[in-house]
Amino acid sequence: MNVLKKLALVLFVSAFVACSSDDDETNFPSESEIPTSKDDINPETSGEEEGIQEGSFSIVGYWKLTGYIEDGETVTLTEGECGDEVVFDNKGVMTTEFDFNGTDCEETEVAYGAYTRKGNTLNLNFDGEKEVLTIEVTETKLKISGTDNDGAWTDIFEKMIQ
Repeated sequence: MNVLKKLALVLFVSAFVACSSDDDETNFPSESEIPTSKDDINPETSGEEEGIQEGSFSIVGYWKLTGYIEDGETVTLTEGECGDEVVFDNKGVMTTEFDFNGTDCEETEVAYGAYTRKGNTLNLNFDGEKEVLTIEVTETKLKISGTDNDGAWTDIFEKMIQ
């Protein structure tokens, strides 16, 4: 399974990796905090998210998948590979999956979730499916890492200017 689909699985379904029994349920946002439409996610007006450490960068904004890490090597997406998009405001997240139709990338699925952040730990809730991921963020790059049935994975996103 390619890494793009792994991220989609984690963000859209999150069913392959269960949270450990010692996870504190209070670290996750409630289902009532999950946005229901694109209009509910607005990075320009939401302010910064809670839980970032001093000197760290915010994940609030628009991000496009540009590559992934495989066997310790960074792989950049090539022509014909569509970069999925993730939008974070200060509490909500929207993921948009794209597939290449032979000539263009077309939107195939949109999913909504909510998150909390503590340092480099991102606690996601997509329709009651909870997932803990690790992030590294700079002003222009976001790495999201996790594990699933295929092992560890890391996807690389670049900040998009809106």
